[in-house]
Amino acid sequence: MVIVHGVEIDGTARITRDIIVLSYLYAKEQDTRVDEKDAYVSEIWRAWKEFCIKRGIGVGTDSAIRNVIKRLSDGGLIEFTRSVTIGEKVNMPRRYYKLTNEGRAFIKKQDEIPL
Repeated sequence: MVIVHGVEIDGTARITRDIIVLSYLYAKEQDTRVDEKDAYVSEIWRAWKEFCIKRGIGVGTDSAIRNVIKRLSDGGLIEFTRSVTIGEKVNMPRRYYKLTNEGRAFIKKQDEIPL
């Protein structure tokens, strides 16, 4: 079993980027220690990267996670919540996402991943 940001992932489960993204967002909204219940793209990317490193598998690119976020958003499992501009020099917006009710129901049904 591997734990990524508080999400326990069963080593026998068929893991996809989609499940990791949804699991991370679910764990974050359940975490009573944090005020923000949504997550920004780079934060989700770091969770995926940590998972891959612990499993000894290739990380891929950050654009792959961006594609997953777009697909999950288009599919109604997650939704954009806000954009926050960071840094005075970079002026780059952070895009935040959270689970929808459909996404929450989907991740709760995943019996191969104990949440």
